This record gives sequence, structure tokens and C-alpha cells, in this order.
Amino acid sequence: MVKRNRRVVENDGPKAITIQAGSLPVVYEHLDYLRSVIIGAWVQVGSRYERRKEYGYSHFVEHMLFKGTKKGKIKRNAHDIAASLESLGGELNAFTSREYSCYYARAASRHFSTAMEVLGDVVLRSQFPAHEYEKEKSVVLEEIRMYEDSPEELSHELLQSTMFSEALGHPIVGSAKIIGEAKRKDVLDYYKRMYQPGRMFLTVLGNVPIEELKAELKHFAPIVNGKAHRKARISKTKVLGGRRLVRKPIEQLHLCFGVKGLPMDHPDRYTLHLINTYLGAGMSSRLFQEVREKRGLAYSVYSFIQSFHDTGLWGFYCATSPNKGEDVRKILEAELEILQKKGIAAKTIKRLKEQMVGGLLLGLEKTSFRMTRLAVGRLFFGNVVPVDQVIAMIDSVTVADVKRVARELLKDGFHTSVAVGRVPEGAEEAILGGPYKEGR
Repeated sequence: MVKRNRRVVENDGPKAITIQAGSLPVVYEHLDYLRSVIIGAWVQVGSRYERRKEYGYSHFVEHMLFKGTKKGKIKRNAHDIAASLESLGGELNAFTSREYSCYYARAASRHFSTAMEVLGDVVLRSQFPAHEYEKEKSVVLEEIRMYEDSPEELSHELLQSTMFSEALGHPIVGSAKIIGEAKRKDVLDYYKRMYQPGRMFLTVLGNVPIEELKAELKHFAPIVNGKAHRKARISKTKVLGGRRLVRKPIEQLHLCFGVKGLPMDHPDRYTLHLINTYLGAGMSSRLFQEVREKRGLAYSVYSFIQSFHDTGLWGFYCATSPNKGEDVRKILEAELEILQKKGIAAKTIKRLKEQMVGGLLLGLEKTSFRMTRLAVGRLFFGNVVPVDQVIAMIDSVTVADVKRVARELLKDGFHTSVAVGRVPEGAEEAILGGPYKEGR
């Protein structure tokens, strides 16, 4: 009798539970071995939910929420907000993506009440002070210019906007024109419209008893006691594709190639992640070894995955000399052709599974990773996917799965290709793989 090797997960560790406090869901994980807590306030708002005249508003709101609050007679200015947790050794910050924004506070467990109060104040009671508005608009405009000056960031944004229609195709930071013309009232109205019950939930992780958590939810009373609005509508995204070139007088040529990927909840998602790990994740990956180590064509080369509610992107990035762009494209295409024909050997798949599981388990030691995992589970699956279930899904990937998914996603070659930098005259089509358009 042949015995199959089975990975045994002895203990999934602490279990996340969801508390429904009125209209506010709270995903809670008690980690009694910590002396700290991290709280995330998640809002289903981001660039894909913006109207054309609102491009960049989600990100602008994120900035403005830290500029001044008012609760009864208590007011906080920008300095008060910044110092509120820093003075306790903690942290208060935020980020915005295409499908959600997150505001988070990290503090020692003894300061949990303060962290909850400050975070609730920032997210729900911002005043958008008029004297701070124009200053912060200038900061956001500088951030937009910073992205424009970063060819790697620009190439990624160009890939996104070339592949997808407006819902997912416009930059998170918006455009200088729209942000420059944005009126305080318009941005404030957007905030009031979007930051509503039904779009928000909390994640709380750390050494905090559940009774204490329930007591401190008073700081989010407007959401807890509010009437839940209809869930955010996901606008349909068209996959467009094409080839684009942005000329810049810089030393390196920054290339991005992409194919349509998979939605966040697709049953083949772990197969794709395994393939991506094989091709372009880390220094042992095929692309790193072939493009950099063997041929010396680039310093930076990698592949990446972006997944959304309804679609996804599987991309490949490389920065190289302008006269080597065609060589890089041909090597990438050759590697993808080999992958489709031969797949990945069973022995290598076994190693890749260990790499993925090891990365997952090490990630769980970081509270920020755990927080994001809980939030992604809530946003895309309706609940947290247990760790042992994730490991089981990784372990279930077969040689046949790899070959099938690779062929399905790569059958038409690169769907989208973009380049940022200097391109030798007459070499544009050879580098990009066909006819192209210039400019953004």
C-alpha cells in the first residue's frame, strides 16, 4: 500500500470571530501572547468606486482625515492627531487601494482605549478644516508628481490603465488636473456619502479581552447605531489591453507586460500564485535566474499578481538598458512558452508549496499581516479563511492544474505591454511586441 504524504496542521492558533455591533461588523482575534493591539478601520471605498469627476478623491479623503476633528467641545488639530499615539509609542496611519481604504492604529494593549478613541475620531469626525485643505491639496499634487517621476511606479500604472477600463484603470492618486480643481465641498460631500454603515468594518487583533473591546466600540457609535446602507455596487470592468510607450530621458527602460489574471475568489488562485512564485518571486525564480544571473540583462526583474472582486492582472516587470528591451521580451515569452508546454515538475511543485506555506506561516507572526488577512477574508469571501484551509488548498495544487492554468492564461501571449524610458528609434514594435500608442 502506498502512503500519501499529508501535511498536518497541529494548531491553527487563535481563531478569528466576527461580532456584529449594530451596523458595524468587527472581526476580532485575541492574541494573548502579545502586549500590543492593532486596530483597522476598513472602508469599501477606493478608486474603482469614483465617478470620473472624482478621480483621486478616495486618496485625498485619506489625507484630509488626519487634519482636524471635532467631538462635542473637544477638537484635535493635525499635530494633536499625530501626537496622540506617537506620544505613547504607538502608530496611526492609513492607505488607499483601488477597492478599499484602511485606517489603522497600533499601540500597547494598555492604551487600547486611547487607540480606539483616536481612530474613531479620525475616521468619523473629521472636519476637513478649510485652512488645511489647500495645503494638503499641494501635498497630494506633489505625491502625484512623485509617481510621475518614478518610472517603475509609472510603468505599473500605465499597465493598469492600458489593460482595464475606467473602473480599475485610473490611478489611485488621481490626476493633477482633477485634484487641482477639486473644491473642499465636493471632497467633503464625497466623504459623507461614502463613509457610511454598510461600507465599514473593524479588525481588532491583540491582547484585548472581548468585554473590553465591546465597551470601546462606543467610539464608533455613529456607525454602530446607524442604519446600514446598501452594499457598494461593483461596477463592471472591461479588459481592454494594448501597447503603450511613454518616452522619458532616463537611463533605463522600464517594461511591464501583462495578461488577464484571476479574481480574488477564483478557485485556481493558489495555482496561479504557485506559478507566479516559480516564475518571478525572489532570487531563485526562473526569471531572476535567466534574465539577471545568467544573462546580466537587468538588475530588477519580477512577476506579480493583482486580484480584484471581478477580475485580475498577472504582470511581469523588468528594468533594462534601452537596447536590450527586445531581448528581455523574447526571454519572457520563451519562458512562458516552456511553461505552457512542459508545466512544472512535480519535485519543483513540492518545493514551491513549501515556499508558499513557509511564507504564510512566517507572515502570521506579524500583526499587520494578520490584520490584512482578516480584512481580505471579510471583503472578498464574507468571512476569514482558516489557515489550515489555505494550506490544504495550496497542497491540493497538482501538476495538471499548473499546466491547465498556465495554458488558459497565456494562450494568447501578452495581452498588454508598456514601456517607460528611452527607446532606440525604430525598435518600438520589437520591444513592445507590435503596434503601439504613445503617451498616457
